[in-house]
Amino acid sequence: DAGLALASAGPLRGNRVAILSVAGGLAVELSDLLGEAGFAIPPLAAATRRVLGQHVPGYGTIANPVDFTGMMITRPAAVGECLAAVLDDPAIDAVAFVLTAVGDPEFARQVHARMSASPRPVLICWTAGQAVAGAALESFIRHGIPIFESPPRLVSALGALRDYWGFRLGPEFRAEGAR
Repeated sequence: DAGLALASAGPLRGNRVAILSVAGGLAVELSDLLGEAGFAIPPLAAATRRVLGQHVPGYGTIANPVDFTGMMITRPAAVGECLAAVLDDPAIDAVAFVLTAVGDPEFARQVHARMSASPRPVLICWTAGQAVAGAALESFIRHGIPIFESPPRLVSALGALRDYWGFRLGPEFRAEGAR
């Protein structure tokens, strides 16, 4: 997992993570695990929340962690806009994105396009398994996007990025929330 993250994710300049998820329970689990590992889960900027509020259903959440709800799986362009807003948020250094049962290759295309336009790392936790993945997961893998099969594995990979880039950047690494 560490090797995959180091080989495929961009530089991690700090300890602040945004969590995006199509499943609220997994977002909470990931938030707990990241907190235990010493990562900060900061509030999102007002501008970011405004963009999220335009797309996320009222029964989802636009705080950090963000619960897109399963409905957003059918709205790839909206997910792309939301991811772009989060990646532009000055309070965020990386994104942990929990996906499950996303089959639409357009969803993967939107996510990949936003990831490619940002220097911030995005790590994806894919919980549905490859049997129900289809073209979306194949697209992520083909584009070299780091995919992790569980929240603990994603946290481990993000920890490897933090350790490596914290060493490389030294005092330039923002370690707010580190324990």
